[in-house]
Amino acid sequence: MDIDSFIEHYRPEWDRLEQACARGGRGLAKRTGPEIDELVRLYLRASAHLAEVRTRYRDPRLEAYLNRVVGVAPASLSTFIFINNVRVALLSFVAGLALGVGSIYFVAQNGLLLGTLAGAYQAAGKAGIFWPLILPHGLLELTAICIASGAGLRMGWSLIEPGDRTRGQSLVAEARDAVFVMVGVVPAFGVAALIEGFITPSGINHVLSITLGVVVVAAYVVVLFVPLRRPTKPAPALPPLEEGSSILKENPGT
Repeated sequence: MDIDSFIEHYRPEWDRLEQACARGGRGLAKRTGPEIDELVRLYLRASAHLAEVRTRYRDPRLEAYLNRVVGVAPASLSTFIFINNVRVALLSFVAGLALGVGSIYFVAQNGLLLGTLAGAYQAAGKAGIFWPLILPHGLLELTAICIASGAGLRMGWSLIEPGDRTRGQSLVAEARDAVFVMVGVVPAFGVAALIEGFITPSGINHVLSITLGVVVVAAYVVVLFVPLRRPTKPAPALPPLEEGSSILKENPGT
């Protein structure tokens, strides 16, 4: 496809995305869930088109135009991406109460969606465009979702195998820790939304952007799972004994 055909084919999508995001978050707040999902898809496609223009067509005017369209869309969509990811994690967490089945469902659903998209891009010969768009923020997002699902599974398992406690007592004990886990995943989604909104479409080298994603998720895992080593204090020394005193009294009968 030459550049003129490329523009003619995809220009309606770019126009829809630009018009929908022109009013910022206030305009998007009035849209329905399916409409937001469609805009996210348009944003991802426009980001892929921008990457393709940079590597294949190398047209400065088209690149500048798509930079502007994509730049306006992350600022409007990043908040919705963050809220959507928190919603998915919360649903996955709460769904663990259904004996863990709900948490497994949400993890499988995300895996199926990612696999479908990856297969479609691979079949179209554009896998090299897809992975740099997904990995920088997706590594952290999927890790956080899996952690939230794991917390939900812990609650589900507490109902299946309560041990020597009642199921209610077991659930309360596990839920107490699981809530702290959920609190810990929320900041991860905020960081992932910032990466997806501002780093991915910035045109940064793909190796650098993917490396950033790996470093961020590694740091997140370290913060969550590697305990801090606190210096151990030596045991206090016993006070010196006064002369003539003894801790053990002699038995006068001996």
